[in-house]
Amino acid sequence: MNTFIRWSSFAAAAFLLVVGSGSEAAERSFRLYTVEVNGVKFWIPSTIVVKKGDTVRIEAMTKLEGAAAIHGLSIPDMKVQEVVDNNVKLVSFKADKAGIFPISCHLHPPHVGSQLVVLD
Repeated sequence: MNTFIRWSSFAAAAFLLVVGSGSEAAERSFRLYTVEVNGVKFWIPSTIVVKKGDTVRIEAMTKLEGAAAIHGLSIPDMKVQEVVDNNVKLVSFKADKAGIFPISCHLHPPHVGSQLVVLD
């Protein structure tokens, strides 16, 4: 439970940072990690918040071992689909529409869920 509270607090702080910043488009950088807690694999942080027009830069990697280390990072509405392992994978795209967009693993659809929130 402590881990959940810690990451929820991190997501809330990230949200406030983005909401509180200026209205011009910017480059937003994030690090995403695949982890496993109680048998459930997911990306942390579990929510990324940016503004429409921002360039989003993600450094993604897995913290899992062995065969479980390979996962996909897919944000279909932003035309992102990458395979991620224990090495850092750099992903960059422009958040060109507002909304809430799922981040999923296209290799294992029931695994690794998250979301991208793009504010107008």
